[in-house]
Amino acid sequence: MTIQAPVPCALPCYLQSFREAFDHGNPNELADLFAEDAVFDCGGGHLVVGRHAIKYALTNFLIHGLKLQINVLCVIEAGDVACVKTEWSMKGMNKVDQLINLAGRALHVFARAADGGWKLKIFNPFLQTN
Repeated sequence: MTIQAPVPCALPCYLQSFREAFDHGNPNELADLFAEDAVFDCGGGHLVVGRHAIKYALTNFLIHGLKLQINVLCVIEAGDVACVKTEWSMKGMNKVDQLINLAGRALHVFARAADGGWKLKIFNPFLQTN
């Protein structure tokens, strides 16, 4: 197992792709970054399983048209698995001109895909900070 700093290039590039797909508001583009059997914690203990279901769950987050900022805090790799802890924030006006300002910490667990890249297996954007 290795703890790496700076972060290996492929993971920040993946997170950049995640941010860009989120900012584009395209649920298909965002869902393609998840493994077929991925798990997404939507908050409140509600887990969504599978890329297809995750695509629809993410649509609820994308409809507001907010921009996502991601800051990588920690990366731990062990062979074909990587765990990434991030801070995230979103702010802006939604489609009915209400100010939205959200922030939190997330846990991303990646698995190496057959093509050598990374797919998101577990995504929990609502880590408790206490």
